[in-house]
Amino acid sequence: MFRARARALLTIAGIAIGIYTLFVLGSIAEHFRASVNAAKQYVRGSVRVFTKTNKAGQNPGVPPELIEQVRGLDQVLAVSPELTLLLDGFDLQSNPLTFLSPKALVTGVEPETARLIHRGFEVIDGRWLDDSDGLPDDQRDPELLPHGPGAMASMRIARKRGLRVGGPLTIRHRRWTLVGIYSTPDVPILPDALVPLALLRTRHEAPSVDAARSFLERSGLQLPSDATTTASLSVFAQRFVRDQRGRYYLHVVAVRDPDQADAVALRIQEMAPELAVISPDKLAEEIERAGQMFIVLTLVISVIASVVGSLLIINTMVMSVMERRREIGIRIACGASTAQVAREILSEAAVLGMLG
Repeated sequence: MFRARARALLTIAGIAIGIYTLFVLGSIAEHFRASVNAAKQYVRGSVRVFTKTNKAGQNPGVPPELIEQVRGLDQVLAVSPELTLLLDGFDLQSNPLTFLSPKALVTGVEPETARLIHRGFEVIDGRWLDDSDGLPDDQRDPELLPHGPGAMASMRIARKRGLRVGGPLTIRHRRWTLVGIYSTPDVPILPDALVPLALLRTRHEAPSVDAARSFLERSGLQLPSDATTTASLSVFAQRFVRDQRGRYYLHVVAVRDPDQADAVALRIQEMAPELAVISPDKLAEEIERAGQMFIVLTLVISVIASVVGSLLIINTMVMSVMERRREIGIRIACGASTAQVAREILSEAAVLGMLG
């Protein structure tokens, strides 16, 4: 080895890089496998109900009467609509590749069912949402909620942005009061903030009631020209906005016994075949499929890195033997056995591999 120092050092460096790549990719694969398992555990025990495009090309929405029927099932613990938006808003000009990079999300939930729907979240500071967090501005206690309505944030976003309970939390350029910090499974698609659903609708989702009423006034609808016209427009606008907002929402159904979640999903599908009902097993299967593709990719790259490191040792030892043929011949002529020569060569290869 000291006779060809440069070659030995290059071989050791090549082996080190191969081993380093093997460990790094193995660690990434293990982390991803753990994330997949955490995601599967998180979705366990809940059924998701979506609207589905019908043959007419329309989304009829999730009918309220079906939700009431689902709430009446024995195994159902709670049913809640959810609305998920980008935490910092949508701006393609500053970030044209939003869909390629994970973004912080905010989810609107009903405060009374938040802890039941998100059973995989653990509050580590502060409290869960309650009804007081969604009160109008004129009814909210400014001492308890000095910065605006109540909201929760994940530990991930709290550490990243230096948030603390009782301080402000900015969501889509508007201020909220942080009332709780929760930990989540290591899954990138989970929300980094939870807020009351009704407030997320009125604060950040269009169409608004005022916009709908203004549109109706400009549209020239033939309504009675009396004192009730304005009131009729307001009621009609409120119903229109409510129906439009509720049409595309995801509804999460929390099941008392997680083992019965698939049976509940099948029951809901029988009740409403026109809707998309996703059982935990189906969702876990898709998550597992994505994880397997990534793990296979890292396994292939790891094998290639190991083979390259092995070839470096083989190349070095072949060159070493070729250069020392005369020396090896003299040793054999002096009485050395083939096994002794082989052990010397293999010992050199072992030392190179161990140093690498």
